[in-house]
Amino acid sequence: MEARYDEVTRMLAALEEAIDGYEDFRGELDALRDYMDSGAWQKDYEADEAGRIPEGIKRGVLSQDGLYDLLQDAGGILARAKEVFAGEEPRTVRTAYSTPPAALLRCGRRSSCRSSTLRRRGRTCP
Repeated sequence: MEARYDEVTRMLAALEEAIDGYEDFRGELDALRDYMDSGAWQKDYEADEAGRIPEGIKRGVLSQDGLYDLLQDAGGILARAKEVFAGEEPRTVRTAYSTPPAALLRCGRRSSCRSSTLRRRGRTCP
């Protein structure tokens, strides 16, 4: 059980970090979508093909399929996350204790308090 506990602890931390990262970069993903949808990508691509963009400038975003594939990958990952988490409901701990032991209390609230997560995000427990 200790090994399971350790592994689940690592997995949940990694999952939370990934979700936080997505929240942080969502605007960047939206900016790339807008860039492609607005026609600006096409203009930049044509400028590159015509040699109007200097050689030393990185141009991965202008590759024929690079940006499209990246946006498709992002959509696929989001669809997979929705599928994996569909129907998942937070479950409370079932315990023999009529009141939770002191180790389960945080900020004077029951174990559902996410104070450590809120602190990492610069917020406090309500």
